[in-house]
Amino acid sequence: MDHTALTIWLGAPVNAILMVLLLIAAFHHTALGLQVIAEDYIHSRSRFIVVAFVQLACVTGGAAGILATLLIAIIG
Repeated sequence: MDHTALTIWLGAPVNAILMVLLLIAAFHHTALGLQVIAEDYIHSRSRFIVVAFVQLACVTGGAAGILATLLIAIIG
């Protein structure tokens, strides 16, 4: 799928909404999975720093993806 086709596809409101929901679910799932891995395998105080960084990275990535999706859907 090239840029033009993706822009047209995301221009449909239903597709843009579904893409935003997919991004939310994917980044939430990633955050939960990485948090469990950090809690299981890091046995020091740095575990809290790693978990906080994972949460921050997932929120930032999700927000960037949602913003990009909305910009493509609205502006084209």
